[in-house]
Amino acid sequence: MLPGLLITALLTACIAVLGCWAPRRPRPLALMSFAVGQVVRELPLYPAIWIVLALAFAVINPGLTWADAASVALAGVTISLLAVVAARGAASARALTAEFARFGLAPVRPALRGLIWPFPLPDRSIRRIPDIPYGPDRRQRLDVWTPLSAHARHPVLVFFHGGGYSSGGRRRTSRTLLTRLARDGWVCITADYRLRPAAGLPEHLVDGRAVLAWARQHSAELGARESVVLVGSSAGAHLAALLALGCEKAEAVVGFFGYYGPYWEDPSPRGDPLRLTGGDAPPFLLIDGGQDTYLPPDSSRAFAEALRGGSSHPVLRVVLPGAQHNFDLTGSVRFTAVVDAVRIFLNAVT
Repeated sequence: MLPGLLITALLTACIAVLGCWAPRRPRPLALMSFAVGQVVRELPLYPAIWIVLALAFAVINPGLTWADAASVALAGVTISLLAVVAARGAASARALTAEFARFGLAPVRPALRGLIWPFPLPDRSIRRIPDIPYGPDRRQRLDVWTPLSAHARHPVLVFFHGGGYSSGGRRRTSRTLLTRLARDGWVCITADYRLRPAAGLPEHLVDGRAVLAWARQHSAELGARESVVLVGSSAGAHLAALLALGCEKAEAVVGFFGYYGPYWEDPSPRGDPLRLTGGDAPPFLLIDGGQDTYLPPDSSRAFAEALRGGSSHPVLRVVLPGAQHNFDLTGSVRFTAVVDAVRIFLNAVT
């Protein structure tokens, strides 16, 4: 018997099941699916390679037992599950294209290169200017991503990270988006902001407004227009929506797997995007995970409906098949399609 094959088959099978299955209850199992699924759903090729190598070793090893044969069968099932995960990732481009067609936007291109190498490569056509202070606190820092050559004057893109207002950082997510848009000529800013429990909603809003003020103040020297577009993931999408629907003007807003309900213990309208939707909102693109067990997209659905009820601008919402929370961690097949969708959307509405 080959104990390594059995252990590999069992472990990879568990990973594949959590990559396909998205239980909402009990909560510990939902969080386990989130923790494991956010990786395997975006990078199914890597566990598949692992199990294939284990199978290859088993085939060349003589004297397989019935337990080894069962492990081989389990490995076959695992590969089938990972193929389902990969197919769902590839279906993201079709889901985005279907929503875009309703508004006359160009189709989203599938990008299978993300299956092989889903990590950003160094790009000499852009530069990152790190650790720029926009306030006295150590969390009040931002990075600027900008093209080196002359480019069209787009609005400044400001990205706010997720983390439930309690964690996260500007350098951990959406690097594929920032790299690609900077290559296209966009000036991109990704900013930290003060976090709970030391800070609350007033501090988050102050920091968000300070970032936007910095972006507008320095837009000319960076080669951008003075206006801004806002992009955020999870809590960052919540902050972007609050700013855009509050007292800040934005040309467009993009939210990834966002929460759009009330802010923690603050019941006031200033912390609830849903209660700020009465006016004419800017164009919105909301992209959610169809199997998000960490933050089910219920608030996003209600938020999109409220926006459409009062805004003259387009409000697009797409639910990506099989996607978990944090699908922007790598340049996967799914997120590469999302990046292409964001480019199409922003070029159309700004």
